[in-house]
Amino acid sequence: MIPMAKWRASMAACFLSSATVAPVAAAAEWGGGSAPGTSYFSLSDRRPLDGSYRPGYAATNWNGLYFGGNAGWGSGESHLSAPINRSVDPSGFLGGLHAGYNFQSGSLVTGLEIDANWTGSEGSEDLSGGDQLRASADWVSSLRLRLGYATGSWLFYGTAGVAMGGLDLSITGPGTDITLSETLTGYAVGLGAELALTPAISLRAEALHYGFGEETMTTSHGSIDTDLDLTTIRGGLSIKLN
Repeated sequence: MIPMAKWRASMAACFLSSATVAPVAAAAEWGGGSAPGTSYFSLSDRRPLDGSYRPGYAATNWNGLYFGGNAGWGSGESHLSAPINRSVDPSGFLGGLHAGYNFQSGSLVTGLEIDANWTGSEGSEDLSGGDQLRASADWVSSLRLRLGYATGSWLFYGTAGVAMGGLDLSITGPGTDITLSETLTGYAVGLGAELALTPAISLRAEALHYGFGEETMTTSHGSIDTDLDLTTIRGGLSIKLN
């Protein structure tokens, strides 16, 4: 015969075992996991009991002020009217800084961004009489609106705004040494994608096209009209401040 003390201890152990196993089994059957608070829905990224996200799956908050740096490649065309009547295709590396502010409402993200980039894009063409024409886009800057769609850790966006750029022209050759500089105004449009690595740090890839209207310059060959189109492909890193 089992002593009364041991019988009571056995009954208590059975009761505690049942009280522990039953909820665990129910939670596993309901949530597809193993234990309350640690199991997840099999077809969801949320915990079954409190609806919170698993680590790494929370929707990114894009609201707030940010700044960062970027680098890439730019290539374009500058056309000079008669009497020179030539086109030069400047290309080269570029790098610079950007800053902006995002406003988020659900999956919709709108914002305003300003950027300034130094560029080593340059090209040259031979002229008659042994002269050489060289054109270089020294810098570009823009102030743009951004409109994007946020999903998970990604932000996909389009952007458009006003732009400015610095264009240097030089004509050198026998008896000729002319250097001209002009600040051009125009527009910038583009597309980009941004990936949040942490709540404060994100990486981006972006393509921007700059279009600048004609400006008149006076040279030894006469007055000429010149313009500039430049397309840039660049990557960057942004840091969110709040």
